[in-house]
Amino acid sequence: MKSMIIVMAMTVVFGIGAAASISIQQDEELLLGDIAQPALTQETIDEFADSVETLLGVRLSEEQASELHGLLMRTWRLRDERGINMVMESVESWRPVRGLPPRERAELATRMRPEVIAHLRSGHGEITQWVLSVHEATAAQRGAATAAAAAAAAADREKFSPCSGT
Repeated sequence: MKSMIIVMAMTVVFGIGAAASISIQQDEELLLGDIAQPALTQETIDEFADSVETLLGVRLSEEQASELHGLLMRTWRLRDERGINMVMESVESWRPVRGLPPRERAELATRMRPEVIAHLRSGHGEITQWVLSVHEATAAQRGAATAAAAAAAAADREKFSPCSGT
């Protein structure tokens, strides 16, 4: 017999303020009552987050991971069939990739990234838009870091160039 643990979910992001009661079964089924099938499990959340991180080449911050968790909870709570199907299809297609050695996973993700980004840009769902926003924020941060490094290198070259009198 599976043991049941009742957990109070953290306040969900995106304007839904009330805490929600969640049942967690020993086999990791995270059920949102009887609201949605298939059930939203912790494994599903983890696998989806892993696919996002690997495909985008990012590491989600604690805040982003919390936002994703809340967004998935909201999707299931609202019975958003399009969002649920997108997540479940993504997780199912990602499972074989998770079994690859890290280097192969990274190489595959790098090759797939342009197509994934194009797909995200053509999508309209809340989850798709959130994932795209993570990509764009990360790209902006990388761009700023690259620009800062280039400026520092140029300043060093200028500082130590023969024409500068140093």
